[in-house]
Amino acid sequence: MELKRKSKKSINRGVVFMQKNKKRAYPAFIREDEGMQLVYVLDFAIFTEGHDLVDAIEMARDAIGMTGKTYEEDGKELPEPSDYEEAIKRAELIKSDFDYTKGYLTLVDVDFQLFDRA
Repeated sequence: MELKRKSKKSINRGVVFMQKNKKRAYPAFIREDEGMQLVYVLDFAIFTEGHDLVDAIEMARDAIGMTGKTYEEDGKELPEPSDYEEAIKRAELIKSDFDYTKGYLTLVDVDFQLFDRA
């Protein structure tokens, strides 16, 4: 069976799709402290919090989205999401302040198009 090569036109469509597809999932550490859920999103160096787990994830999503739009407006590239191993290594570097590695490590999905300013 012969493999078909993609035409430049189909490759270009793929690039356009990737530019339009602004969805990513970033690792976030969530740990309870004094009744609040504290969140650390290492790829953006964001710290936020929520009243419960769901609120913490929503706050993280909003913080990532708004920070990502600021990056875009400033002409910066969005960081690639870290994998779990890299996330843990980087979180261990800031343990002296608060050990987020003793909480949850989850992914927070963000659609950056929802944060486009009209």
